[in-house]
Amino acid sequence: MGSSDDALGSGEAILGGDSIYSDGEWVWRGDLWFYVRKHHVILPAEFVDRVRKLGHSVPDEDIPRLMEIAQEIRARI
Repeated sequence: MGSSDDALGSGEAILGGDSIYSDGEWVWRGDLWFYVRKHHVILPAEFVDRVRKLGHSVPDEDIPRLMEIAQEIRARI
């Protein structure tokens, strides 16, 4: 686990911010909570609904699906 600097300029470092999470449908960085709390970033309603539906927990890993997501992300960068 590493850390990342606040991309919006507070000068703070976020532990685990460079980690990637997924529920199999959405992908987000480990520092998402920071931007919501510090900068009042508003999340898409569909994402918030999914989080609530899953009981605020990431489901067990679906390794083949995670590999697909990783390939999709790599193709975009």
